[in-house]
Amino acid sequence: MMNSFSASSSSYSRSQKKIFSDDFLKRKMHKIYFSLALFLGCIMAVAFPLFQEPDGTYHFEDAASLVNLNTDLSNSGYLGLTSGTGAQAPFYQNGTFFQQYFKTEATIIPQNKVPRNLEAKTVTYDFIGHLVPAAGLWIGYKIYPSLGMMTVIGRLLSLIVYSLITCFVIKWLKRGKLLFSAVMLSPVVLTQFTSFSYDGFSNMFVAAALAFGVNMIVDKRINFKTIFGILFFSAGLAFAVKSNYAALILVYVVIIGVNFVKSWHNQSLIKFFAKIKKGLIAMVILFALIGASLYLAKFGGIFDVIYRFFITSVYAFGEPLTLSSFVSADIYMSQNFTVWLSVVWFILIVLSALVEEKFVDSRLISNIALFSIFFNIAAVSIKYIGYMEPGYSPTPVVHGGLRGAQGRYFTTLWPLLGVFFGNIHSKLKLDGYRIVVLLMIFVVIFTNSINIFIQLYSVVWR
Repeated sequence: MMNSFSASSSSYSRSQKKIFSDDFLKRKMHKIYFSLALFLGCIMAVAFPLFQEPDGTYHFEDAASLVNLNTDLSNSGYLGLTSGTGAQAPFYQNGTFFQQYFKTEATIIPQNKVPRNLEAKTVTYDFIGHLVPAAGLWIGYKIYPSLGMMTVIGRLLSLIVYSLITCFVIKWLKRGKLLFSAVMLSPVVLTQFTSFSYDGFSNMFVAAALAFGVNMIVDKRINFKTIFGILFFSAGLAFAVKSNYAALILVYVVIIGVNFVKSWHNQSLIKFFAKIKKGLIAMVILFALIGASLYLAKFGGIFDVIYRFFITSVYAFGEPLTLSSFVSADIYMSQNFTVWLSVVWFILIVLSALVEEKFVDSRLISNIALFSIFFNIAAVSIKYIGYMEPGYSPTPVVHGGLRGAQGRYFTTLWPLLGVFFGNIHSKLKLDGYRIVVLLMIFVVIFTNSINIFIQLYSVVWR
């Protein structure tokens, strides 16, 4: 009897270890992601105030224009297509929010009556990025024609479609599942998944494009499927998402080049390439610097731009890129979040990258991956260089302070850290995969809960 009990206990212990093994968690990571995304996202879709995303009313009307349901928002406190949820605060605080936004039928108006030019039918990424929320908005209108119903159903459909596709992307991904899951469960990404913004589609597509790149590195071969994937994702990065993501095509080019060189069997050719490799890299850097100098001349020159980046890094201008990278999608709302939340997220991202399996055997690929993150940050910043003029409010302003760039424009690029730290030549490696998985789950639930609370606090109690 005792031996039987001991054997069953031993068997149970082995099964528990198997369930919580690193391999098991990696195989089930897509399910962990989808469960958390659906649970937290559904709460956000219902609990968030309307138009909580940046330029919320604009994105709503842009999506509505695709299904001919542009709505008069003037009786809801919005006289123009502006950002923010402050106009809803009186309705929350006097207890008439549900009556105003969910029971009152929406007034449908012609598109030319909307107080802002709508671009969803003319700009490619604007059009594609609003298709899913537009479908949800239309379904919500058919259920009950109120502003609140259209908004909630639009959010829910966006959440389900984008998180489900992301779930399959993580399942398809061959390395870095934990890091990808963590980034895609950050409050910034989940907030955009439960919104009408085209950034929701961009996040999903860029994550898929990065996953394809990672799989190319792991497979180390070029075939018809690889070429088709490169063409598909390159076209999407160029036309279906924001322009700064097009720089990721450079990562594809480097991966193809490295895989092509490694496939050579001519040893003399390989040795010749090894001799000139450093010279080629130096030449590329030189031409890049010359190109950057010529391009930045109209903004005061490369040294003035470098100064502007420096002063923005050491002087707080009230629009923190760090908080708007993971914690808050709205750069103005991010000022309501404490800095330590952002610190927690950056620690989690680095830990997730360090416990992942190493799979990159090219230092060039790893370095280009890290370069791509900061190149995108610089590209977004230069795009908003017009906001770098002295005297731009709020005061005081140090000359050349960077304004307008937002961390959400490159949140989904952080999985590239996994390519950098995942180099087999790197000694930076941590054990404790299971612990980091549990930490990720805790941080995701905790910080997203704080995000929900702050969104409601800003209109209910503040």
